[in-house]
Amino acid sequence: MAIQVEPGQWLLVNGPAQADGATASLTLGDYCVHAGVRTPLVPLHSADGYLIGCVLGEAIDLANQGFLHTAAGADGPTPAVIIPDVLAQLDTTRVENWLYGLGGDWSAVIVTRDVRRLYQSPCRSLVYDLTARRAAAAPASLLPRTDYAARFDRALFLARDMEHLGWLPAGLTCHRGVRRLLPNHALDLTSWQPVRHWAGPEGESTDTGRTIAAMSATMSATLMAVARTKTLNFAFTAGHDSRAVLAAARPLMAAGDARAFTIGIGDGSPDTVIPAEICAAIGLPHAMVPERQATASERELWLIRAGHCVGDANLRMHPTVWRFGPHDAVITGAAGEVGRARQWTSSDHRQTRLTAHGVIARLEVAPLPEMVEAMHAWLEGLAGHNALRILDLAHLEHRVGGWASPMTFGNPFAPYHCGPLEHRAVIAGMLALPDDWRRSSRYVDALIAQGWPELARWPYNRFAGARHYAYLASRLLSVSRIRRKLRLQLVSRLVG
Repeated sequence: MAIQVEPGQWLLVNGPAQADGATASLTLGDYCVHAGVRTPLVPLHSADGYLIGCVLGEAIDLANQGFLHTAAGADGPTPAVIIPDVLAQLDTTRVENWLYGLGGDWSAVIVTRDVRRLYQSPCRSLVYDLTARRAAAAPASLLPRTDYAARFDRALFLARDMEHLGWLPAGLTCHRGVRRLLPNHALDLTSWQPVRHWAGPEGESTDTGRTIAAMSATMSATLMAVARTKTLNFAFTAGHDSRAVLAAARPLMAAGDARAFTIGIGDGSPDTVIPAEICAAIGLPHAMVPERQATASERELWLIRAGHCVGDANLRMHPTVWRFGPHDAVITGAAGEVGRARQWTSSDHRQTRLTAHGVIARLEVAPLPEMVEAMHAWLEGLAGHNALRILDLAHLEHRVGGWASPMTFGNPFAPYHCGPLEHRAVIAGMLALPDDWRRSSRYVDALIAQGWPELARWPYNRFAGARHYAYLASRLLSVSRIRRKLRLQLVSRLVG
């Protein structure tokens, strides 16, 4: 039965399988990889010339300052990328060390005598079917169309209100028999079981200045690599993360190949006014981009491509970014909350006792029996780690991996999205910083102080001083006026 590989997605099968929609395929021993439209597939060779796997997606090669597939060759069949180890030396540690250097969004299939694993970039997740021994970017490319419908758990989809704020942590999906492989896990292609390969850096940074400098350098290198072939469009708000990313971009500003935008209308709120003021002060072109609401058919197609696993604002507004072209890159502050103690409470400490129910409650979802069981197993896999590290990983793996990652597949013809904070080295830097840094979002201040101090003149998510109180007062007056008008209209209708 044929499987349709969706644009921007891929399919890995153990054995032969017909794949419609694939524009590139590669056989790796007993496995076959199929890449859909707009999915780069880059073969990997060992230093002594053996085919050992492939990288799928928009991987960024920081060493060569470009996309991995562009560096390999943009015209005709993509030449292989060489891993700097001979086949006899390649073990999981050497493979993972090489993969950890890649930026961008990618998956990697490695098939050698000693390593048979499917990896993914630090903030991305994928799905797999243990019984069929298949894996894919999303359920729509994993299951034949008839199976997609037959195995869809509509009751779960509706109960979790997926079209609005619902999502599924702990590796669950809305399709029976389909599991999500969480970030920091690889899929063992022999047992078809998930294997954790990273749980954060060992120890705490003893030189925070050096850690911040390394994070900033990695972010800048990521942006420089993207800027070689694309125009940078910074998705800019009044928040922390987009400003931290902008600070790392200062070396590129002289070239004039960057601009910023804010989605919305000029409503006088901090989130629209402050970005415009910052950009005017630093000479960065800025535009307000009005929302473009998706039609009913566009929403349904988005849900299918994202696997019916999440909805939210991207479901309703995803056509907004269609205004950008193929040579544009949208730059975001995605994953910034990993460094800002998103799941901690003020009373948490390293010895806080965590339970499956407690972690699920912090993620603000209602527990299901299978979710509790999966979360309990996830916690057991982190035995020996302190509670604060576990909570950071919970946000990265369950929230980012279960909520943010599936959305990326819903809009395959959107411009390239890049999150410089999503690189493994940057995430490791966040997690290595002292606890008090993460409680206070101090790393953002440090990145700005090092990269672009002028950006600190504006507060986050609010106006400064009396200006903010005046804004709040105007909002209250505005609400009061609206209510008064509604009352007057109601009275006029009753007496008219």
